[in-house]
Amino acid sequence: MTAVSIAFAFLMGGGSQQLIPLPVVSELPQEETNHIIEQLNKEDVFMIELVEEKELKEMLENNQAQQGVILKEKEYTIQQIVETDKQPIIIQYLNHIYLEMEQIEQLTETMPEKDEDSIQVLYDQLTSQESFDIEKTSFQGEDGIIYDANLQAIFGFSLFFVMYTISYSVVDILREKELGIWDRLILSKTSKWKIYVSTFLYSFFVGYLQVLIIFSVFQYVLDIDFYGTFYSTLLLIIPYLLSIIALSMLISGLVKNMRQFNVVIPLVSVSMAMISGAYWPIEIVENKALLFVADLLPLTYGMEMLKGATLYQYGWMDLLEPTTILILMTVVMMGIGINLVEKRH
Repeated sequence: MTAVSIAFAFLMGGGSQQLIPLPVVSELPQEETNHIIEQLNKEDVFMIELVEEKELKEMLENNQAQQGVILKEKEYTIQQIVETDKQPIIIQYLNHIYLEMEQIEQLTETMPEKDEDSIQVLYDQLTSQESFDIEKTSFQGEDGIIYDANLQAIFGFSLFFVMYTISYSVVDILREKELGIWDRLILSKTSKWKIYVSTFLYSFFVGYLQVLIIFSVFQYVLDIDFYGTFYSTLLLIIPYLLSIIALSMLISGLVKNMRQFNVVIPLVSVSMAMISGAYWPIEIVENKALLFVADLLPLTYGMEMLKGATLYQYGWMDLLEPTTILILMTVVMMGIGINLVEKRH
């Protein structure tokens, strides 16, 4: 489940921040070529490869690159088979670099007595002077939606697939009762509440470890931005995992055997994921009936807490409401679930 969660989140979220492949042909002197490539590499946007013009044409024809650049004196040329959405980005960066080179050249002509380093220092001083006072405001209102495809996929699929991990750990109680092992446990010196607690703790730690691995892979390996709240998400996931343990216990009390459980769990988990906004943002759903059902499901509040802490930068007081609702759900479902299991037994 851990591997599947990472794979789905990576594919659906777009994976890590991909660099734009950019083969470059240069007709400039080596020094100017190195300067342009160095400036492009500073932005962490492009993956530069210096090639010959014949090689560039072959790469474009074989679809090994979507576009390439030929650097010339005073100008550049973009070669491509079809127009792509990356072209404006390339033009923006190259225009800036060529403009900077032209301005430095003009400064050099007007002040021939100064060396190259002095000209660069002067240029930096001139361009750093602020000509305008800029005030930033946001068009986003109180009901605005902030969307991050990577985090939507990571949170959605993590919360979805961890339901299977937890539920098939909790259902061991049902399996033990079918096999008669539960009766032997009851006759042992271990009290019944210890048996329940140990099962729930095991389920919690297995589920938490799965989420921890998934989040850590995207944070530290794939370099996905959690907006500085990575450790907060690891705390906020706890109430959700407890509620899923309680939900699994409730389902175990409602079904009669493992065959029924194996049918119900996929139906419940997939339906919950679709309604609660695991596959797509729940903010885009307008159907009031679906939103009412979503308010009754723990996954809705799990997504609300995680996205609230990361995308919306909510404080702990803002996250208190969904946390309290999940804890209340946990208590109610756990109480009913244990009661049903005991009565059915």
